[in-house]
Amino acid sequence: MSCNASSCSSGSLDEQRELFKTELCRYFEMGRPCPYSSSCKFAHGQCELKQRQRPRNYKTKQCRSFHGPSGICKYGSRCQFLH
Repeated sequence: MSCNASSCSSGSLDEQRELFKTELCRYFEMGRPCPYSSSCKFAHGQCELKQRQRPRNYKTKQCRSFHGPSGICKYGSRCQFLH
């Protein structure tokens, strides 16, 4: 899918605008068609991907789950802690 202005319109709330198109769409990552198409709040390619504002202390402490006995974090790449 190509990037254009209509595919990058933002939502109406500040919180939605802050997170809009800051992660790749899971359907896009799997190579499957996205059921939300141009209404999807996730990016369909690097050209749509926006940088997200992160707190100063983002990923400065180790994740207890990942570095604990399980070695698995249920939050994956969305975890706020260091893996």
